[in-house]
Amino acid sequence: LSSSQCKTTTRQESGYVEELSKEDEMIVKRMVQERVSAALAREDNETYFPPSLENVAIGIAKTTRRDFLSTFDYGLAQYRNDRRKDSESLLLYRNDASLPYAADQEAVVTNDGEGILHLNVSEAMENCDELKVVVTHAPKKERHCLAILENYESYHLQWWMRLSKHNSSRIDPRGRLRHISHTISHPLLEDKYEFLDAPPAQEIENHWSRLQDYFSVVDEVAKKLKAIVEPIARDNAVVVMACNLGQSELLINFVCAARARGLDLSCVLVFATDEETERIVRGLGLAVFYEERLFKDLPSQEAGRFADAIFRDIVYAKVLAVQLINHIEYDVLFQDVDIVWYKDPLTYFQDKNGPYYSFDILFQDDGNEIQVPYRANTGFYFVRYNPLTRYLVTSFLYQSDLILRTYNDQLVMNMLLPEHSSLFGLKVKTIMDEDFPGGMRYHVDHEFMMEMVKGKKDPYIFHMSWTVGKKEKLLFMRQMGMWYVDDDKCPSAQNDWNEKMKGSGGESNLGAECCLAEAKVTCHYPDKPSIIPCNHSPGKDGNESFWHKHETI
Repeated sequence: LSSSQCKTTTRQESGYVEELSKEDEMIVKRMVQERVSAALAREDNETYFPPSLENVAIGIAKTTRRDFLSTFDYGLAQYRNDRRKDSESLLLYRNDASLPYAADQEAVVTNDGEGILHLNVSEAMENCDELKVVVTHAPKKERHCLAILENYESYHLQWWMRLSKHNSSRIDPRGRLRHISHTISHPLLEDKYEFLDAPPAQEIENHWSRLQDYFSVVDEVAKKLKAIVEPIARDNAVVVMACNLGQSELLINFVCAARARGLDLSCVLVFATDEETERIVRGLGLAVFYEERLFKDLPSQEAGRFADAIFRDIVYAKVLAVQLINHIEYDVLFQDVDIVWYKDPLTYFQDKNGPYYSFDILFQDDGNEIQVPYRANTGFYFVRYNPLTRYLVTSFLYQSDLILRTYNDQLVMNMLLPEHSSLFGLKVKTIMDEDFPGGMRYHVDHEFMMEMVKGKKDPYIFHMSWTVGKKEKLLFMRQMGMWYVDDDKCPSAQNDWNEKMKGSGGESNLGAECCLAEAKVTCHYPDKPSIIPCNHSPGKDGNESFWHKHETI
């Protein structure tokens, strides 16, 4: 065939190949010469990968981890430690065609004794028509290995560990490698590495029954809810909390703290799970939704601790609240009641010029290095309404039987997020927690807390997570200057609150009676962060005084 015939045939077959310009021909010749030179060099030098591994990789390079994640941002929680941020990522090249043009290709393929070649991200990826990312983590103290083999691809990492026969939460170097679960239900459990228990038949049937109750009234409930949401929504978004009587003290504090700072709560909606809480919410002047047919079986008392039976049941109301708001096609910022606002967080998520406006769902970083890769905290997250989030929160509702089994909605959400991201293209983002700190910072990062106390950090909110129960939350918030409830004037007993609201017909201005203009600070533990020195109080963890250790920051 003549060159013109070849060109015509190629255009007919592919539909887009055109005749090369002289400049392009020179580039192609240079590329061919480089690859021939690299191939010849392999014969004289030791290659990184022998022929037996050519179906895995033929070349290797590295690039800065921070630059890689900023270029390919698919929302993962990132390390806070600066040393880790400056570390590098390893790149493997499958064949000659994938090798980067900009690099010394011989250095990518052969070991010249100078170490692995460093490239910037654009150079490293210029010939990668496909990129598959494997994210893994192991502390240096662990004897960690990673196997890569040619086979049909899996989008899950399989995890094997040498566990003790007597305690499956501990490593036994003499034990055999056992296949274990890729998630951990709770870090304190003795069998934390064992596979999750599937919900038994009775729990599945109970779950079906609860869903049947929901589906039988969902259309009517959605109509009722939309009538409440429509007049309060701000740019199609509402802030939602779910609360029972046992947690109402924290809800009152949230309202008092926000109003002390002059923050607008007109777009806040509380899902009350009992009539007593509904009356309290009305007394606070907030929008409230209560539906007995959905919440009649939920407990009104506070959870004794994280993941106990009461906590498990109340979590259902949290899941339902988000799903219902999404179902009526509104964006929702869901938050727990153990939160104080310093600035209006809704503005952060609704900023069309902000860096995260394109993401479908954004989470506070929980800090838990077990529920990875997102470490999503389900006590504070923002969901934009669209078909992808609609399916996610519906799937979350359908997984309520697993929530009942594991006592943990957060674990289940963190299991769903990678699947929906990979399968459907859901754009998930874990936001850096300097703007949205929580209990991890309070209990672990005391330097950050001292900077916050001294006004060097300017967060939107603080979430008293990572704390066992309400009693400790109240103590920690009081000594951090986060407590705005007048305990002397506002009745502290829940029954007293309820009787007060009953007597007023639900119209009492509870906020005016209970709220302080400034925080009331009381000391409890010197070794926990506090807004003033609490050096003369008894210690909590037996550690050095927070103020003695960090006052010079």
